[in-house]
Amino acid sequence: MYFTSGRHLANYLLKIFKNNEIDVPEECVDDIKDLSKIFTYIENLPKGIKDILDLSSEYYNWIVLSQNGKYQDLSSISKVGNTNIAKFTNNPSIISFDEVFESFGLNISYNVHYLRQRPKQDDIYYPHHFKILDGTHKMAKWNITFYDKPIIPREENFGCYFIYDNNEQLVYIGKSNLHLLDRACESARERTNGNFSKIELYPMKTQADTNIYELYYIAQYDPKYNSDCRCLDKPSFTLPKQSPKYSVNRVGTETFDVEQIYINPKYISVEEYWKEPQKYYLQLREKINMEHFYQFHSQNKHGIINVEEFRKRVTELQNKGYLTYVYKDKGDCFRQFSNF
Repeated sequence: MYFTSGRHLANYLLKIFKNNEIDVPEECVDDIKDLSKIFTYIENLPKGIKDILDLSSEYYNWIVLSQNGKYQDLSSISKVGNTNIAKFTNNPSIISFDEVFESFGLNISYNVHYLRQRPKQDDIYYPHHFKILDGTHKMAKWNITFYDKPIIPREENFGCYFIYDNNEQLVYIGKSNLHLLDRACESARERTNGNFSKIELYPMKTQADTNIYELYYIAQYDPKYNSDCRCLDKPSFTLPKQSPKYSVNRVGTETFDVEQIYINPKYISVEEYWKEPQKYYLQLREKINMEHFYQFHSQNKHGIINVEEFRKRVTELQNKGYLTYVYKDKGDCFRQFSNF
């Protein structure tokens, strides 16, 4: 929306409150009228300065605050914004220009191209500080185990499952009355950290059969990870034998030395930055480009990959149709890398 003057804008904001039957205290009315001074300051900025700023949001945020009845927020913006304008006008060395326009609450930001250029000595509009991202390094050995993934019809999605450890020993028996494969895979993650040899799946005809057979199998085989329903003796009867119809079998394991780089943000003066700009990872946008961040801070040693490269390898295996588990040598299976 186009406003011919700061007074036009202030009156428009106050009219919104009136139309919405919101009573604005007199002191806040005066502050909202003083938003006209901020409008005038922005509109009177030299063209060269406007060119280094993104002013595309215009005064939309103030209009939204008025529509939502936030007269106290507008009052605060007016007070702080006008105070910062006065500080900057009197002595730009005590307050940075970005601190001034950020106090307006209008989503004003610098043109990135402008910030990537070394400032001229008399440029009072250049920021005083930069946000840079340091990287804290940590090495870890991560493993990917991947398994073939059976396709199970919906009508066979309940039954029992057997989990076997890497020595082919049966270590856990469970059941699912809704999502047999998903529950079996999640159970394997919980009991073995995703490091197992296979899962056998036994679809049942009814959920009643599922419940009965689970108790029967636990009593019969006594797996070490089953704490509930364990017995000191064996069943005195025999149920009809069931055979596994599907299985999840390990295809392989890949081990990587993974370089983890943790973000450590901090602010430094622009003078310090421009002494050695190649030394710092400059963060100019709200969203961090993690791939660029890793590339900048990576030690790039032979045989070492970063987290993003590791994630790509996991995705490659999943795209080939494998079930994947990721775990450290000491356990700790990472749920976010699984695809079940």
